[in-house]
Amino acid sequence: MKLLYNDMVIFPNYKAIAEIAVNRIKENDIVYITSGSFGHIIISLLPENIRFTAVVNSVDMAQELRFCENVDVYVAGGKMRKSGSVVDTIATEFISRLHFDICFITGGGLTAEFGLSNGSDETAAFQRAVLKNSRQKYLLLPSSKIGVNSFIKVCNAEAFDALITDRDCAEEELSALEEKGIKIIVAEE
Repeated sequence: MKLLYNDMVIFPNYKAIAEIAVNRIKENDIVYITSGSFGHIIISLLPENIRFTAVVNSVDMAQELRFCENVDVYVAGGKMRKSGSVVDTIATEFISRLHFDICFITGGGLTAEFGLSNGSDETAAFQRAVLKNSRQKYLLLPSSKIGVNSFIKVCNAEAFDALITDRDCAEEELSALEEKGIKIIVAEE
């Protein structure tokens, strides 16, 4: 069953993955929240009983976050894409000056052999800067993107502390990822 959130189709597996991610946020954390559908879902589920700082690279997400009284919000600036996200060199330079207690990243594909991949070099460079400055690194991916290579490599799979995914993943790919030292967290819908 699909749900709608601000005219965006939300699949139950995405929501289940985002719920697990949100539960990792602690008091006073500095959190990078990925743009795209996972980011919007995460924002809709953020805790209201703790104070923390959120950093985003989406003007639409920043617009939503401005109503969260317990969240200090930073927005990466630069040239905005039609999607509302910002990943150019200006945004990457801004992000490279920050430290994150926890980051939530997504991508176009993940394999144990090639690692995390995405559709553009700008996005990959931006994500590398986030990962370099993050203490805890979570990859949020639905099973449909696991075992798939996208265009540009972002990083090796073992750059992440954990992969949060749904239960429809191919066991052999998950086993190969676990051999790389990645904790696999499976969300139940």
